[in-house]
Amino acid sequence: MQNIQYLKTFYPKATVLKKIPIVQFQKEERVYIRNDEELRDKIIGMRKRQQQSSVDVVTDFDGTISSFYDDQRRNVSASFGIFRESKYVSAELCKKANSLFEYYHQFETSKQYPFEVKKKMMDEWLAESMKLILQNNIDSEWLQNIINDNVFALRYGFDTFLKYSYSKNLNFIVISGGIQDVIFYMMNQIMNLSNYKNFNLIANKVFYDQNGKVIGSSDQLVHSHNKEILLNRADYPQLHSSCILLGDMPHDSFMTQYASYTNQIKIGFAKNESDIANYKKRYDIVLHNQGSFVSIEYLMRKIMDSQEPIPEDLHSKMKLVGPQLSKIIEDLEAKEKNINVSFST
Repeated sequence: MQNIQYLKTFYPKATVLKKIPIVQFQKEERVYIRNDEELRDKIIGMRKRQQQSSVDVVTDFDGTISSFYDDQRRNVSASFGIFRESKYVSAELCKKANSLFEYYHQFETSKQYPFEVKKKMMDEWLAESMKLILQNNIDSEWLQNIINDNVFALRYGFDTFLKYSYSKNLNFIVISGGIQDVIFYMMNQIMNLSNYKNFNLIANKVFYDQNGKVIGSSDQLVHSHNKEILLNRADYPQLHSSCILLGDMPHDSFMTQYASYTNQIKIGFAKNESDIANYKKRYDIVLHNQGSFVSIEYLMRKIMDSQEPIPEDLHSKMKLVGPQLSKIIEDLEAKEKNINVSFST
């Protein structure tokens, strides 16, 4: 697996970046489950396999790790959308970036276009956007100031989930159509990612000269409709047999299509209530109303070590927003306990 030690050498040190906030917990959050029995069977399978190997985390970033809104209900920027509105960006660059967005975004979100058309348009959009970045002599400090000038916020509980994943040495793989450096800078505020050997970030990479000026980009561009070709066992031999997948778009559910996981639990963040029914066709669990990482961390803890006590704050919040998921796990554990008692007698 490509190591963050290799990646980190290309990141100029963050010098002016402001603290990226974590949104507050929302009691209105709701957890929806597609099929109780299917989910229970997947949890059982993961718990059994976890005794021999670990569980991977494969996640999108924009709208998944980052929130839909901040605490003032302002829309959170996409990590590749930061050039569309900032005082640190020239009026010409802003105009061109917005023009590209207005034309290409319709292909990304509309249901009327076939997949191949969407993919072609996303390829074009990313290539044109990267050209704009390279043409405008952006450097690392300027990039950080553009981030500061946008609205960013991370989902409630992501910081503790990332640290928990690190404590268990889980493979933590972020696949994003955003700018790799923007994502790295924000996540690195939570913990020093150079210490997390199993962390991997697959996104759109820019390269710098010794003075921190952007001079190029990676040949492989990442967008919402090609993520599935970027994760496979030939390139990432450390992948395990089970994973928890996290996304906020329907096509994110295919990110692990060629990773050959035996058992997966897919969790999707739905922005609109009208999306829930469609998301339940693709995801095992759907989080709505500013979904947090409460249920995700709770689930991972129960899979990794059912005997390890759940932090009280996490337990109480889980009972509030995800009683259905709590009951599935509690019933499963009660059944396991009864089986163990029967065997001991």
